[in-house]
Amino acid sequence: MAQYILSVLMTVALLIAGGSADTGTLSQAVQQKLADRVGKVEVYFLPPDYQVPLIREETTSSDQKADSSAEGGLESEGEKSSFVPPPPPKPSEDGTVEGTILARFTDLYIKPILFERAELVMQKVRVVPDEERPLRSMGRVVWQLEVSQERIEQGFKERVKKAGVSKVEITPEGLSLSGRLKLGFLSIPYRLKGKLVSSEEGRLVIFDATEVRLLGMGTPEVVEQKVEERLNPIIDFDERLKEEEQDLRVLEEGTGRKLRPRVRKIELGDGEISFTGEG
Repeated sequence: MAQYILSVLMTVALLIAGGSADTGTLSQAVQQKLADRVGKVEVYFLPPDYQVPLIREETTSSDQKADSSAEGGLESEGEKSSFVPPPPPKPSEDGTVEGTILARFTDLYIKPILFERAELVMQKVRVVPDEERPLRSMGRVVWQLEVSQERIEQGFKERVKKAGVSKVEITPEGLSLSGRLKLGFLSIPYRLKGKLVSSEEGRLVIFDATEVRLLGMGTPEVVEQKVEERLNPIIDFDERLKEEEQDLRVLEEGTGRKLRPRVRKIELGDGEISFTGEG
């Protein structure tokens, strides 16, 4: 995630510092920067007090909570096209400008999953007219990722294979995994039902089985344990952070704050999952 935050931030900051803040220019520049990693991207520079209506997030205000839940999170393609952003914020007398950056991605790749849709919101981004160091500070970062069960299966093909999973079903009630677990000379048909949960720090997403059915010999507890061991973690942000260490260092030096992505909310629908987080 750090590489996308960095690419969007630095590209947008340079353009804004040079006086270009329209959506077309920002989107085209970021698209070129991330050409080999995303399908499509739209970038908006919005006023700092503008309430971005696209992210499902927890807020401290009850009014904000009501607004957020009413929006329903990620919108359909038809709904997206109707989004009309307000004019970008204007610079102050010394050229400093502060606003919110909204980036929408189609087909965004975060190893090992190609997410159908993603949204990234960077609040209180302050830019100055300095070509060498235009970005001076940034506030909260909120993001949302949406993926289908087909792409979950594709992304975790090797891990799914080790766990013997042949079919994944996602419903609002949870996940169902069916397959055959190899234990020594045995091949045990099983069906697990469970849920996705995040660790206390929000750095890991794991599958937690709640119901086990065996269609042959075997001990349910052993099958449950082995499948979970071979499948988990579904998402490991600590692993990603090691790969993005250089990008993180540049980001932290440029913004004056630490960025550590963590999952805050997991929502399951029919055949899809959305992850909402921050940092």
